[in-house]
Amino acid sequence: VIAEGIGCRSVSLGVNALIMLTKHWTCVSFWNLWIDCLDSQTLLDTLQKSIEERGSLHVVTLNPEMAFASQRDPELFEGLSSADVIIPD
Repeated sequence: VIAEGIGCRSVSLGVNALIMLTKHWTCVSFWNLWIDCLDSQTLLDTLQKSIEERGSLHVVTLNPEMAFASQRDPELFEGLSSADVIIPD
C-alpha cells in the first residue's frame, strides 16, 4: 500500500460535462490504482444513486493480473484508473 485517503474523488464523463463522484469511504493505492474500501451496502447505495443521477457508474473488479498488466499497458491503466469505483476481485 503506497497511500491511503478518505474522500478521494473520481471523475467520469457525463453526457455533456464532467461529473464528480465524491467518495465518503477509504481508498488505498495499489500500483498507482486507487482501490475503494467499501462494504456491499455502500456499493449498492452508490450504484443506485449514480444510476438515478448520472445514468451510469463505471465499476472495475480488479484482480492482481489486471493491476500488474496495467503497469505495462498505458491504455489499460487509463481505463482502469478512470473507473468511478474499483473493488478487489
